[in-house]
Amino acid sequence: MQLMTQKQLRENRIIRSAEIIRETGLTRPTVQTWIKGELHRFDEDAIIAFCKYFECGIGDLLEIVDDE
Repeated sequence: MQLMTQKQLRENRIIRSAEIIRETGLTRPTVQTWIKGELHRFDEDAIIAFCKYFECGIGDLLEIVDDE
């Protein structure tokens, strides 16, 4: 979600999930789950699509969190 906020501020506009879906070719469930912060598994195509759309690196998308 932070990437979405940063892109909105950078481009001075509101980005809707429909735009992300259209621009990335990802499915609605994938994008909606990512927006909610509930996505637990990325496939390679999703990682590449999000990185291209948000102009970021893989490390900006993924974070390793201990289950403790």
